[in-house]
Amino acid sequence: MVDLGNLVGSGDANGIAVITQLAPIDVEFSIPQDQVPQVQGRIVENTPLPAVAFDRTRTNSLATGSFKALDNQVDVQTGTVKAKARFVNADMKLFPSQFVNLRLEVRNIKDAVVVPVTALRHGASGDFVYVLNADRTVSVRAVTRGQATVDKVQIATGLKVGEQVITEGADRLKDGAKVTLPGDKPAAVAGGGGRRRRGADGAAAPGAAVPAASTETPATAPATAPTAAAPGAPAAVTPATSTNPAPAEGQRRQRPAAPAPAAQ
Repeated sequence: MVDLGNLVGSGDANGIAVITQLAPIDVEFSIPQDQVPQVQGRIVENTPLPAVAFDRTRTNSLATGSFKALDNQVDVQTGTVKAKARFVNADMKLFPSQFVNLRLEVRNIKDAVVVPVTALRHGASGDFVYVLNADRTVSVRAVTRGQATVDKVQIATGLKVGEQVITEGADRLKDGAKVTLPGDKPAAVAGGGGRRRRGADGAAAPGAAVPAASTETPATAPATAPTAAAPGAPAAVTPATSTNPAPAEGQRRQRPAAPAPAAQ
């Protein structure tokens, strides 16, 4: 705070030097006010709350620590309560003023059925998902949501482990719509006509599905890093469409022959 030759005194407001502690180090974060009672309940039980610090991408774990303190008032601007977690930081991966994502584990939900957050839809009747049937059609299924992380949400009721749900393009679907999945064989092409051969019920729109997975999902206080991902890939689906069918083979239209000229 000073240079060589500066005049200093015991009453200087800025002092002579600033000492920053690196090990241990505290991480400040915010907890939504709706989840504060859960955290307070665990504090009253004197239960340690593990905390994990992730980088900006939420994929790499930097350090593991524990919950340390909770503020005594709600920030009316954000609706959150400030808190601190303490980390030993022996390997110096955490640095003062560094931005990190923190996951605070409040409790564990065993055998939870989870799906990607993009699979969960909300309508006038509540939450629902599009479930893929064996005949490549989709059905609307009413569900009840539970705890959620950044990319996964727990389905408390309405869905079983292994059922496949549509994750993308659901806003263009309706109950009973037919879809095709990646890997399905393309439709055959009728000879000579250059058009795709369609079934009696029209063609299905391209799409895919992700199965619901069973995992032990930690309930988290703030926005959290991803937990174990459900198998499968994001799906893209569009509603079924129909076009004019191609003429059957052997039934092409023939242009009428021109009449022969009369003999002179």
